[in-house]
Amino acid sequence: TYRDNYGDHLTELVQSCFDSSGLSLTKEKRVIMKSETISALASTNIGDEICVSIDMGGGTTDVGYVVPGMQRVGDRNNFFSFMSSIEYAGTDLMKALIKSPALADFLGDVRTDDETKLNKLSIMVRAGVVSLCKPAVAIVAKAFFEALFEYVFGILAAIAAEEQFPTGKKINVYLFGNGFKLIKVFLDREPEEFLNGVISSLKNAGLFSPEVFETIEIVH
Repeated sequence: TYRDNYGDHLTELVQSCFDSSGLSLTKEKRVIMKSETISALASTNIGDEICVSIDMGGGTTDVGYVVPGMQRVGDRNNFFSFMSSIEYAGTDLMKALIKSPALADFLGDVRTDDETKLNKLSIMVRAGVVSLCKPAVAIVAKAFFEALFEYVFGILAAIAAEEQFPTGKKINVYLFGNGFKLIKVFLDREPEEFLNGVISSLKNAGLFSPEVFETIEIVH
């Protein structure tokens, strides 16, 4: 994804590479502007299956839904789509966790400023330090991801409740972005395992019908 005039700059860079190599483009050169959600959906294999993409980075979590075969009255498309951008992601979770006394041995005490702590924590996350999974930390991380997934699947449940929803189609849920690595670091669980647990609890709460629940599959 490219904002503002980055697309123009990239086009110039591509042309410069071709000019210097002696190659030529047979088609019009252009960079197409796409949102992060559309870019994530484009990475999936939608086909005839329902697709839910969840792309968690550092600043936002972008969610996309595509339901082939679901056509609303007055809609010319033979599919339904919906996109949402949540302003909470990996950095927000880490900003909350750097204040936990449980991580003081790793990040420093109250005299250490938050920016330094956040930088230290980011480095440790990238290194995959599993020892960051402390009970007090896990409680916060668990609540964060449960709330996120409940929001995502609450929307899916609302879509599935519509009369035009094609019951019985497979629902592929794609997890994108580095933000989901935090589940392993702070909860010591694989993202798919954790998400399946959330989906089961939502089913038990009556959010999904058994028919819809059985068609959900996590792709990571």
